[in-house]
Amino acid sequence: MGQILHGSARKQRLKIAVALARRLDEMLLIDFRLGTRWVDLEQDRAPVPE
Repeated sequence: MGQILHGSARKQRLKIAVALARRLDEMLLIDFRLGTRWVDLEQDRAPVPE
């Protein structure tokens, strides 16, 4: 009985950890996209030497 409870608590913690990791991943991905978009805008504004 105690073993089962312990196992389910561990699963719950793992689930929370995975959810947090995913959310952090998404935030980083959004940051990365905004960063690359910002770089693109900067390059577009700068005159291109030919």
